[in-house]
Amino acid sequence: MNGSIYLLLHGIDEKGVDSISYRDLCKIKEAAEISKYDVFFTFDDAKLSIFEPVINLFSDRMDSVYICPIVDRIDARGYASWDQIRALSSKGARIASHSMSHENLKLMSHEQQSYEILHSIDVLSRELGVLVEYFSVPLGEYDNNTVLIAKKQNIKLLVSDFGIVSSSDDIRILRVPVHKFNVKKCVNLLEGKRFAFLDQLVKQILKKTLRKIIGYNLYSRLRNVL
Repeated sequence: MNGSIYLLLHGIDEKGVDSISYRDLCKIKEAAEISKYDVFFTFDDAKLSIFEPVINLFSDRMDSVYICPIVDRIDARGYASWDQIRALSSKGARIASHSMSHENLKLMSHEQQSYEILHSIDVLSRELGVLVEYFSVPLGEYDNNTVLIAKKQNIKLLVSDFGIVSSSDDIRILRVPVHKFNVKKCVNLLEGKRFAFLDQLVKQILKKTLRKIIGYNLYSRLRNVL
């Protein structure tokens, strides 16, 4: 293998930039099955819309799926229930925390980050009876405190930084964001066309730079308006 690709997905057949259709998810899974890469599917937020598609499509390779719930939103309207997450876990899906509240970690103290990361992992581990070793960073925002907390507890960070994972030693696992506008490019990447996401990589760098300059809150407001 030439490394691993971790895909970052959200809702299925929902409205919004960050969602994709069930048909597109099928295309991506088909490309993953013949890819020269190890391909993993990470579903952030654990929205209710992912439950049936994951059950239907991944019964033969559930170990390639990471479900990343926001702990305080489990059982809430529009999100998967504890029973549904338990069902996915029992079928072999891996569980990763996506924090307690889905707030920006960079705006928190070390103690607040510890609560968001470690307490959410403890709750999931206790409720599901599994060892949770992954933390999906909410909003793509983290700092040195986040890394230090994760390192101390041997937790892997699923981040939104774009890239192909070439080593399992790094505490940060890079991911490829998938949304309704880049499904074709995602398929091309899985098929080994390494320049398929060059423009996406440039966009990620520009977005990260802009967020750093103007701040995450203003960036989010501008993104919603545009």
